Amino acid sequence: LVVQAGHGDQEMMREVDRFEIQGHGRNFTLTAAGRADGGCPANIWRMSKQYERGLVWFRRDLRTHDHAALHQALSSCRQVFCLFVFDREILDGLPRADRRVEFIWHSLVELDAALEALALPHGVPGAGLMVLHDTARIAVVQQALALGVQAVFTNHDDEPQAIARDADVAAGLSAQGVGFHSFKDHVVFERSELLTQA
Repeated sequence: LVVQAGHGDQEMMREVDRFEIQGHGRNFTLTAAGRADGGCPANIWRMSKQYERGLVWFRRDLRTHDHAALHQALSSCRQVFCLFVFDREILDGLPRADRRVEFIWHSLVELDAALEALALPHGVPGAGLMVLHDTARIAVVQQALALGVQAVFTNHDDEPQAIARDADVAAGLSAQGVGFHSFKDHVVFERSELLTQA
């Protein structure tokens, strides 16, 4: 689990220390390209990929199994980075001690371990999750550019504030020539699939 505080905020780092989480080195990517030495463990990894690098932005969907965006990223990219942002626009309005945040933190620890376990059979040691404490609408674009990805993958979030945030992220990425792909994942019906007789 790689944690970086945004805007010099050290409080998040103290929270990390409180949970006694040990960080990985800089090798925090989950790569679909095969082994670190360039060898490919299976024919599926030799298939042509649309993108060299992609970023999966985790939000409500803190799991690796049955995850639409992660599946699409691994299918489309030779190298995949995984990111979660503790969004300041949400957290700054919450009480200092909030059980929801603690629950999310523990879920992130489990997700980090699951990503590492997912990558190991493909010869990629030290894979895992990047975690930032920052404003998501800015941090996702900055991280995508810093990592040199060609596309960001995420699952739909249908909350009104999330829709506005995602539109800002998509516009910021598009201005830099980076794709933004969002997928149906944790709902049965999309908003556009619901019809009323009113």
